[in-house]
Amino acid sequence: ASTRTSRKQWEQLMRELEGSFPAKDTVYEYVVDPVKKSWVSWEERLPTNFKAGVGTPFHKLFVPTIDTVRFQFLLQHLMREAQHTLFIGNPGTGKTAIAQNFLGGLPVDKWIALTINMSARTESRQVQAAIESRTAPRGKKFSPLGGKKLLVFVDDLNMPAHDAFHSQPPLELIRQWMTYGSWYNRKDCSLVQIIGMQLLASMGPPGGGRTSISPRLFNRFNVLTVPFPSEREVKRIFRAMIEDRLNEFEEDIRLLTDPSPPAPWRPSSTSSTSS
Repeated sequence: ASTRTSRKQWEQLMRELEGSFPAKDTVYEYVVDPVKKSWVSWEERLPTNFKAGVGTPFHKLFVPTIDTVRFQFLLQHLMREAQHTLFIGNPGTGKTAIAQNFLGGLPVDKWIALTINMSARTESRQVQAAIESRTAPRGKKFSPLGGKKLLVFVDDLNMPAHDAFHSQPPLELIRQWMTYGSWYNRKDCSLVQIIGMQLLASMGPPGGGRTSISPRLFNRFNVLTVPFPSEREVKRIFRAMIEDRLNEFEEDIRLLTDPSPPAPWRPSSTSSTSS
């Protein structure tokens, strides 16, 4: 997994290999603009005006940041190429929020979104039933309803408990589909091939009920590490939320917006960002 130390090492390596990176900030702050054919800052792609929907609960506000814009960009390209993706990060880094925001933006005429929340008690038959309920037989294969594509978001992927053989049946079912594109009917043991489905998952590091997953499953994913937001990003989040709430007040009240997060602020599992 990516850490501050490894990110610095990668930064140094990339600058040695590619000398065209701007000197300001890190290499993680830039993306290639195919039109300009040059490096541009992710910050240039941030929406300029954040506005929450009417009646949106405070805990459901999603403020775009450089990190969320970056991961949305990567997800769009990975999904377009039918690549299964796994977010890894500590609690509080925003993995679930990023994934749910991406699912919410999918065109409903082309995609069916399904969220499966894993727990220690999740069983393989529950996962199989949930996915099969979104598909219909087409010849000898099963495909998503309505001729659409199915994106399954598996949250807390590494929560299922190990059985007596130290395997995790729900994850073995997922691995079997990712490897062979099929599993078996639980009544007559006939082969069930499922097409038109992609997987997006998130998990935290082992500990606190979370376990290590099988390398055979892990290597089927494109892995993206979600870091804690920087202090600059936290200030951006607080400013956007406060400004949105103060918009209904007089101008002299709106000018009192303080962009500073509660001090002292440090990245931790108790951060208010959704995991």
